[in-house]
Amino acid sequence: MLGSTTVTRRPERVVALGLADQDIALALGVTPVAIIENPHSDDRRYPWTSDPELDDAVILPFEIGTASIEQIVALKPDLILATTISADASLYQRYKDAGVPILAPPQGAVTASWQDLTRTIGKALGRSNEAEAVISDTEDLVSRTRASLSGIKGRTVAVAVASTSSKVRVVNKPTDTAAKFLADLGLALPERLTKLDGAGGVGAVDIGLEQLDLLDADILILASNQGAREDLERSPLFARLPAVKAGTYLPYDNTTATGLRVPTPLSIPHVIGVLKPTLERAADL
Repeated sequence: MLGSTTVTRRPERVVALGLADQDIALALGVTPVAIIENPHSDDRRYPWTSDPELDDAVILPFEIGTASIEQIVALKPDLILATTISADASLYQRYKDAGVPILAPPQGAVTASWQDLTRTIGKALGRSNEAEAVISDTEDLVSRTRASLSGIKGRTVAVAVASTSSKVRVVNKPTDTAAKFLADLGLALPERLTKLDGAGGVGAVDIGLEQLDLLDADILILASNQGAREDLERSPLFARLPAVKAGTYLPYDNTTATGLRVPTPLSIPHVIGVLKPTLERAADL
């Protein structure tokens, strides 16, 4: 934990320094005065945050450390939401020293569920009742989606990102937020992946092109830049993957990939809409 923040009244000028922060604030009826950019979109916005009221919001750089604290303080926020940014104690303290309340990452924020983050932010915004209603509605959508995919239970899924032509980063921890969301839909990571160790970031591991057989799963979901994807798809190992042969391989955009890794009440409907046709094919196998 980075410390505590006391909010004495319902905030009116909120700055959101993370994707979950801005999404949850919007879902609870609070329009931030500043939001984080989508680095994968020309308009710097996420498709599920198209609220016209956000047109006047300041868009902050995705690498939040490059944003000027003075710029943010000049917006006169009465609360900064930062529940999903890196737990940088010095950054947190600088905002505190500037006299701006900041809601920092809670314990276990990296693997915190979207439900827990919604409750945490809802409490800080004085909207706990609204938070419970949003959670209930979103969980109902997930439950209805799972029920509509009667054959999906027990299917395996590999979630990967190919940012270069020689390396693929794949989710290997069931505690990863993407893995937990997909588990709510009835899917599981392949056992071979969950036993894999190595570098790659929180909840994920990097593999080389010679290890593509590790992506052996009923469903393969892959984000990438265009060049890396083309190189990957030319590999004979890739062509032999069960999901590729079965038509349950989904190459998807980096914005949706971000929504899957950072599920929120606003991103979840979008992610489900993108994934569902592939999940339906897998359920029918």
